[in-house]
Amino acid sequence: MTNHSVCTIGFSAIMTIITWICSLPRTFDTLSKLATVSAFFTFVSVLLAAIFAGLEGKTGTAGYTLDPSGPTAPSGAPLVLIVPAAGTTFVNGLSAFLNISYTFIGQIALPSFIAEMKNPADFPKALWAITIAEVILFSLVGAVVYAYTGTQYNTAPAFGSLGNVVYKKVAFSFMIPTLIFLGVLYASLSARFIFFRLFEGTRHKGNHTLIGWASWAGILGVTWILAFIIAEVIPFFSDLLSLMSSLFDSFFGFIFWGMAYFRMREADYGPGWYTKRGIRGLWGAALNVVIILIGLFMLTAGTYASVDSIVLGYQAAAFGGAFTCDSNGLVQHHLSGPSSPALLELITPTAISALAPNHSTLSCLLHPGSGGIVDDTVITRLPSPASSLSFYIVTNAACRAKDLSYLSSQIASLGPSTRLNHTVLASQGLIALQGPLSASILSSILAPDSPSLKTLYFGQCASFPLQLISGAFSPPCLVSRGGYTGEDGFEISIPPEHTASITENLLRKNPETLRLAGLGARDSLRLEAGMCLYGHDLDDSTTPVEAGLAWIVPKARRTSGGFHGAETILPQLKTKKDGGTGVARRRVGLVIDGAPAREGAEIVSDGGEALGKVTSGCPSPSLGKNIAMGYVRSGWHKAGTEVGVLVRGKRRPARVVRMPFVETRYVREGGGTVPG
Repeated sequence: MTNHSVCTIGFSAIMTIITWICSLPRTFDTLSKLATVSAFFTFVSVLLAAIFAGLEGKTGTAGYTLDPSGPTAPSGAPLVLIVPAAGTTFVNGLSAFLNISYTFIGQIALPSFIAEMKNPADFPKALWAITIAEVILFSLVGAVVYAYTGTQYNTAPAFGSLGNVVYKKVAFSFMIPTLIFLGVLYASLSARFIFFRLFEGTRHKGNHTLIGWASWAGILGVTWILAFIIAEVIPFFSDLLSLMSSLFDSFFGFIFWGMAYFRMREADYGPGWYTKRGIRGLWGAALNVVIILIGLFMLTAGTYASVDSIVLGYQAAAFGGAFTCDSNGLVQHHLSGPSSPALLELITPTAISALAPNHSTLSCLLHPGSGGIVDDTVITRLPSPASSLSFYIVTNAACRAKDLSYLSSQIASLGPSTRLNHTVLASQGLIALQGPLSASILSSILAPDSPSLKTLYFGQCASFPLQLISGAFSPPCLVSRGGYTGEDGFEISIPPEHTASITENLLRKNPETLRLAGLGARDSLRLEAGMCLYGHDLDDSTTPVEAGLAWIVPKARRTSGGFHGAETILPQLKTKKDGGTGVARRRVGLVIDGAPAREGAEIVSDGGEALGKVTSGCPSPSLGKNIAMGYVRSGWHKAGTEVGVLVRGKRRPARVVRMPFVETRYVREGGGTVPG
């Protein structure tokens, strides 16, 4: 939801600590106050979800468009059905039912609340009031959201079905207090069950003792650690709801109350009470037998369906492995249709019409008017008929929400006659094989009859079947020669079901020459190659010319214009002396003496005048020097200029140098390198 650089594991760990602290009160008196607050926020959240769904209408939900050839209509118009669609599996159907029944899982807490009520006689009134409110609120909101999202686009929780990112975030933000409260409530109930049995009949149960509080905090800590593990193993919220519903709501929502009914009636009327009370007794007994059987069905078949849904999710690679961030740093897109070149030439300065099939180019998505960079991207033209061109596009995962919102709005701006399809390859794997031995390593898993990699040059791509760990071969995978390290290498787009197998086979066949590397290694290599990283060296306020990327605007586009921000970018290409505007700042490379400079460090003149800031910096493993990139005022950007960088308040001598810091080693047709 935030697209923050810290992955979901970090946020989960932070939330675990927060909820553990909130769980420490040992009485329900405090929890009842929290419940009142959370109920209010829940009401606001679900109300907003319904309102936003209505504001979006069926054409806004999940990015759906009425044009069947439009950008994101993967499953047609939203379908509202009374009975499940043909082909709905038992697992999917029961999972949906369990998601609905989870609404009433709060009944788990009722016995404990009854035990601590000052006036238990008021319980039936409170139960009726809460149940009626739940049924009306959740049924009404669920019906409204479903009416607009339909079977294909509806998800759990309901606000996840909204297409507008802002709407989704606003609705979700009001649900956060409730999510915290529910976690606190269930953790408290679990801890109380253990705590009361450990200290029954002792002073530690009800008094403020060190042993009592330490034990209570420890039990809660273990509970939350287990909850953290479960949340990471079950990444889909809907699957988590289904499993909790099958394991807990089955008992506390059905079996418990059915059995309680029989025990209370026997206590009131004695053995054979159902015959003594006549039709009323027989009807009550039969109804509660049905309730118990429903609970048993949910406990058995429901648990099976929940676990099977989780297993199927992993098999389909619908999310990353347990305890992983489901992102390799990049998002893959497919864009096709007669209108796709017009869209790309509007939102980027690239000459799409001049891009040959199986060729790629680095470019930038641009804001209208300002020419600021929305994101940097690599665009590849795939082999396709001239009447329906097809493109493979890679963008940054950190900008996913922003990019999708941008692309959706830009596609809509082309008008109703637009003919293109935009698909996010959400589950597609992407591995970057980088280094001087990458060609020989990749060749080890190519089919014997595959073309040689010697004729595949930087900025080109081809499709190859790749050998799996089993020895069989995958369907053709798109292999692009390039990468973001300055070295020779390949980026390989792989179907989700084969990503792990192909990676394992590469490692197995090349044990001495191939190692896994993280983004930290990539970051130092791309900096040595003088390459920008979005969110650091590039952002919405920076134009390609300021960033030293003027070369992505080819000669044809400098003449024709017609792309977003052309009115800003084209004059920047010329100095004021030549009739343009030039730029007030430029991206430069720096070599720094002493301690390394990190992002945000101030660049100053000899006299202490502020010139700009560092945007990326680290020690260079290849050079044995501290290097950095940053922006300085024009006039201070020439190679050899002496400047200073403030590192922890101390001025460190630095000088402007040409980039790349380390010569790139791309295998290009005719030799040479691309601009750094």
